[in-house]
Amino acid sequence: MSYQNKEERRRKKRFPIQGNILVDGKIAFQCIDISEGGMYLYTGRSFEENRVVRVTLPIKGKPLTVQAQIRHNEPGIGIGLQFIDLTDEQKKTIQRLVNHVREHCIDAKDRKTKILLIDENAISRQIYKNTLLREGFFVLEAKEAGEAHQLLKETLPDLILFDLSMETMDGYEFLSTLKENPEWKKIHVVIFSAVETPEVRERVIKAGADELLIKMKTTPSLLADTIRKILQRHSQS
Repeated sequence: MSYQNKEERRRKKRFPIQGNILVDGKIAFQCIDISEGGMYLYTGRSFEENRVVRVTLPIKGKPLTVQAQIRHNEPGIGIGLQFIDLTDEQKKTIQRLVNHVREHCIDAKDRKTKILLIDENAISRQIYKNTLLREGFFVLEAKEAGEAHQLLKETLPDLILFDLSMETMDGYEFLSTLKENPEWKKIHVVIFSAVETPEVRERVIKAGADELLIKMKTTPSLLADTIRKILQRHSQS
């Protein structure tokens, strides 16, 4: 790999970060992760892709405001921003911030709770993964049910998080494969759904899920709190 490619890869490596980011000087959104080239924000609303905004970064003592362009937009999940038109000083400041965040990331070997995250949407998967990493969990990830089955043969997580409407395998079917397997049936399960009805909730809980969450309404902090409560509840029983 050439030096240029290594440098570009380093700039794109993202790290979980806490704090609110001010967009256009008036709207505060929760930060998900950051790299030298950009960042992801949890917004809960939709933005126009390629729109240029001003973002204020949470730097102690002297917040930094830079321009960024919206490259990815996932309504209800978040937006991906690419920093643009940075001065040399702004680049150095962002690099120092990223280095500080990287140094304070929790080492994977110190995380005790393993979460298997299954999400066919790469942006959604990255955002939830970084949320869980930031909250101190160790995260295994899979793009679809088949890949998840392979991971489960190698290691047993404490909890599995997946969407009810997976394309490669129906969420109900995947849940059934978990509960029918003697080695997997005791793994806790949290399911995302686009909609919630009494019938859907009753069906997934009866099938063995611990919780059903509405994806569009589930903030990163709510997800982490839900997982902690489930694990704590069962550790005390």
